Amino acid sequence: MKDTEKLSFLAMIENRHEMIMDFLATYSEITVVFDSIILTVHLIAYEATMEHGSKNLTKTHMGLMWQTAVNYYKQALEHILARELDAGFALLRMATELARDAYAIGKDESRLDLWMHREERAEEYRRAFKFDKSNPAGEIAFRIYKITSRYGVHGHMTSLLHAKKGQKTEDAKGVLLSTDEKIIFTGLQIWLRAFFPIHALFCDSFQLNKAPVSSYKSFMELVTSLGPIIDGVDKHVGTKPKVLH
Repeated sequence: MKDTEKLSFLAMIENRHEMIMDFLATYSEITVVFDSIILTVHLIAYEATMEHGSKNLTKTHMGLMWQTAVNYYKQALEHILARELDAGFALLRMATELARDAYAIGKDESRLDLWMHREERAEEYRRAFKFDKSNPAGEIAFRIYKITSRYGVHGHMTSLLHAKKGQKTEDAKGVLLSTDEKIIFTGLQIWLRAFFPIHALFCDSFQLNKAPVSSYKSFMELVTSLGPIIDGVDKHVGTKPKVLH
């Protein structure tokens, strides 16, 4: 295939899909983990919305915020598997922001109106919607927010920093950059660690520890079981994310 043909949109999509599927086939054991995580967060967000959303409009809106965050979290994984770390981290930050804000609304439901008008009341919004660092999930979420801001929203070149020289272009006048699979595990270090704080804050916003839905137990069990998996990913990369030590 000529270099110009590789730049066609269809070829880019096909190559991206092939790269993701190759990784999932090579590391099939972690694919099972992805399935468990995605299924669990979809289920708990849905059940919380159905169980509590009928109580009032605020709870319904919080449920929609959670389902949106679930989609961001899922899309972040796809970008990370495609070695697009900046886009993946930006989505994780968006999910973290929604979790922070839903938690604040859960503490004081009158804040929903402020949230709906946060652009016009920006200063008031910033004062009211902060990470609760006294909550373990809030503290970790704040760290996730910082690292995904640094390397995602404001990074722009995170994937390029992991790139290395690849093959020469067809005319031998240039060199193509490429990344190996280690960049995927670097992204997974953050994605896996973001699972607990993002969704635990939503659980707290609905007070599921006091009135749990059926999937709450599965969520907590999954949080515990992810510890050794995160350790294994860290070992593969060779270091832990510094901001999250």
